[in-house]
Amino acid sequence: MALQHEFVFVSNEEKGLDFIGIDWIELCFLYKEEATIDECVVLSDELIVYLLDFTHWLPTYYPAKRAEGFGIHYYGITKIEQQGAVIAEQLFCSLVNMFFSSARNNRTDRAVSMGK
Repeated sequence: MALQHEFVFVSNEEKGLDFIGIDWIELCFLYKEEATIDECVVLSDELIVYLLDFTHWLPTYYPAKRAEGFGIHYYGITKIEQQGAVIAEQLFCSLVNMFFSSARNNRTDRAVSMGK
């Protein structure tokens, strides 16, 4: 099985993410019992490696190290708090737009090269 990275979008947390009170659920996501899991996504390692450069300036928190930092912690849990979440949303929306634009342009280029 290929390496995958799980992302859980959690809201309504009162105590924040740390290693106290964390449980496993069926999909092997880490979460606190009182948290509400709104959304989750699993991304391939290849995509994460591609995105690492884009996230290096994203403010984050590493619970295992109890330290603030920047970017996604490749080998552990990364918490993106409110300030970083606003930036992350803008970043990921821009990347999605870029990917869709690229796909649209590729279809147009193929149609032109085929004489359509």
